[in-house]
Amino acid sequence: MKAIDIHTHVFPPDIARRAIPELEKTSRTRAFLDGTTDGLLDSMQRAGISKSALMPIATKPNQVASINAWTASQDRRFFIPFGTLHPRMENLLEAIAQVAHLGLYGVKLHPNYQEFAPDDPLMHPLYEALVKHNLILLIHAGADLSFDNVLATPQSLAAVLRRFPLLKIIAAHFGGWKQWDEVDTQLISTSIYLDTSYTLNYLPEERFVDMSRRHGIEKVLFGTDSPWASQDREVEKIRKLPFAEWEKECILYRNACTLLGLSPDAGNCK
Repeated sequence: MKAIDIHTHVFPPDIARRAIPELEKTSRTRAFLDGTTDGLLDSMQRAGISKSALMPIATKPNQVASINAWTASQDRRFFIPFGTLHPRMENLLEAIAQVAHLGLYGVKLHPNYQEFAPDDPLMHPLYEALVKHNLILLIHAGADLSFDNVLATPQSLAAVLRRFPLLKIIAAHFGGWKQWDEVDTQLISTSIYLDTSYTLNYLPEERFVDMSRRHGIEKVLFGTDSPWASQDREVEKIRKLPFAEWEKECILYRNACTLLGLSPDAGNCK
C-alpha cells in the first residue's frame, strides 16, 4: 500500500543544525530526524512513503523569497514542495503570484509563529489570492507545544470556510491539536481537509475512526509532522486502525493524489 506524507518539515543543512536543537528546546520534545532532506528521504524509504510534502514556515517577511526558492528547488520525484508567506509582508500579492510561478502546490502558515488569527480581516487578501491562483493552504490548527496560547481554533477556521468557500484548506493535526471536541462541532462534515499529523497518539482510536467517517474519508490526509514524529510508526498506526482496506488506501495515498493532481486515476473515496 502506497503512502504520501502531506506534512513534513526540512531545512537547508546549515539551518537544520541550528533550528532543530532550538525547536527541541522550546517544544520540550526530541526530533526523530535531523531536519534535512537527506534524513527525510532515508526515513521515507524505511516507511514505504513515496512522496513527502515540504511545509516551510517564514517567521519574518524577509525570509519568504529565499525559503520558497529553496523549497522549489528540491527533487520533485520525492518531494511535494509547498511555499510560505508572511501575513505582514509588503509585497504579499506579488509573493503569492511567485508561489504559483515556482510551481509550488500551496503554502503553509502557522498562526503562532507568524502572529495572526486565521479569521482576522487582515488575512482576507491572502485568502482571495490563494483562491485566484488555485493554491492550497495548509495551516497549523489547535495547540502547539512551543506556545501557551491557541490562535488557530476550529471556530476561527470555520469562519474562514464560511467566508471563502472555494479556498482549499488542510487543517493540520486533525483540525485542531487537543481541541477535537471543537473540531467535532465546528469542522466535521465541512469541506476542510484534515491531516493526521501528531494526532494518533492523543485522540482515541475509536473516536478518530468515527470522526474520519463522519467527516468523509475522502477529506482525511495522512501526515506526520516529521521530524517531530516517526514516519514508519505513523504509517503502521494507520494500517492497524479498524478501517476497511479501501479507507486506509484513501487516507494514506489516494486522497492526496486527488487533491494535488498527482495521479489522473486516483479516483475519489466518497
